[in-house]
Amino acid sequence: MLALLTCRIASAEDIVVVGELITNEPMSYVRDDCSDGDICLHSWWRAVIQVEGTLQGSPLSGRIAAAVMQHASMNEYYKKAVRYFVLEAIEDPAMRKKLRADYYLTEGSITPPENK
Repeated sequence: MLALLTCRIASAEDIVVVGELITNEPMSYVRDDCSDGDICLHSWWRAVIQVEGTLQGSPLSGRIAAAVMQHASMNEYYKKAVRYFVLEAIEDPAMRKKLRADYYLTEGSITPPENK
């Protein structure tokens, strides 16, 4: 869960990077998959991360965009404090296009994750 302050475990397939969260904004261009009349508690948000280094997985650098499902904005303290990010590559080209991102942000943390 993204709101946790400690990454518990990163799987071998995950990409783990250290960096800075630049922005975390709702993706107003993505329609939620809720039926009419239903209340959606989660929506897609775009996290832009300035990657400083890769700790595990495919090497990444520079600014990357990652999609994350969340129901509210992150608090300012957490946005400034989070430094470790667990990412999963978006394999489906249609989903990458829809979200305008190459990765899912599966977890963020202020402490390094443990490996499986």
